[in-house]
Amino acid sequence: MMRVLPFLIVALLVVLPGVLAANYEISVTPVKNDIYPNESASFKVTITNFDRAAQRFQMYTLDPSWVLRIEPMTTTIQPSTLQEYTVYVKPKVGIGYGAEAATLIIKNLESNLIHRQTLIIYVRDPNSPGLDYRPSVKLDFTVPETTSPR
Repeated sequence: MMRVLPFLIVALLVVLPGVLAANYEISVTPVKNDIYPNESASFKVTITNFDRAAQRFQMYTLDPSWVLRIEPMTTTIQPSTLQEYTVYVKPKVGIGYGAEAATLIIKNLESNLIHRQTLIIYVRDPNSPGLDYRPSVKLDFTVPETTSPR
């Protein structure tokens, strides 16, 4: 029995990750993520179900700085299919300007696995000129390794 135990442990370590692996894939791509504070950013969410059974997913955010709009919030993906959704994210009052982040949570209701996706949203300052290119200055200088004290 003692000789079999290490073999069983190794076998479980090899087989168990394959059994527990998620049988779905989630991808999120930005559609419009450069917005003014009164606009909504949009992202395309694609969920592919590789399993033999239908899987239910729920999409939401717990971030108090953002309002998430998606129809439906809970969805069922049939076996061996993929579905695409458009998620709209709007900043609440008081959000800063520049690159901001919102967290989209996608929960598999069958396995209770949670996938967190960070959505990068560029919020423009409505009071600045609408330039797409903002010039910047780069200063490079070299300092000699040895300097004369004179």
